[in-house]
Amino acid sequence: MLPNLVCMNRLIKKIHVYLGLLNLSFVLIFGVTGTVATLRYAPYRLPSPKQPPRYEPYEAPARLSDQQVADDIYRKLRIPLTSPAEDWAIRRDDQNDLLIDLYTINGPYRVTLLEKENRLRIERVRESIWLYIDNLHGHTLQEPGMDRPLRLWAYYNEFSIWSLMGMALSGIYLGLTSRPNYQPARYALASGILVFLVLYIAIRR
Repeated sequence: MLPNLVCMNRLIKKIHVYLGLLNLSFVLIFGVTGTVATLRYAPYRLPSPKQPPRYEPYEAPARLSDQQVADDIYRKLRIPLTSPAEDWAIRRDDQNDLLIDLYTINGPYRVTLLEKENRLRIERVRESIWLYIDNLHGHTLQEPGMDRPLRLWAYYNEFSIWSLMGMALSGIYLGLTSRPNYQPARYALASGILVFLVLYIAIRR
């Protein structure tokens, strides 16, 4: 092997290894998420609150839509790590009370506007540890209204995704250059690419 190629391989190997070490926690989260998705056999249902609700005084401003009221409640409560409620998380119950879900990675705060009582009922709903990890896996910079801890996690998440791509490419490079005549490595690479292309074409219709 040429000296320049040896030096390049050492550098790529170090990059490959350190990317793996920096992203070990993310790789574990990715694995747990895939396992949970594979083993889940029942439709998802939001758990019931396990703690008693708390109440806050609130009088809804007149002539506002449900979405505007929900936004006003979000600004008033300032619950950490929540995002503003989107339209699908706002609805009316059988008593015509306004229900608002303010989501966090660990489950929502369910807020009910009791207009006749001029107050809010706030219930904390927590996900299982497995769904919490699943939500961590899917949290990116595209999420609205993130507090600093969530934004830092989103940056780490994005960095890890790009790092996994870098590990894949550096692994291919090392596999092809460290032992260029090792046929099983070439067959494995060709087989992986072929399987991906066949499934991609079959599914994309």
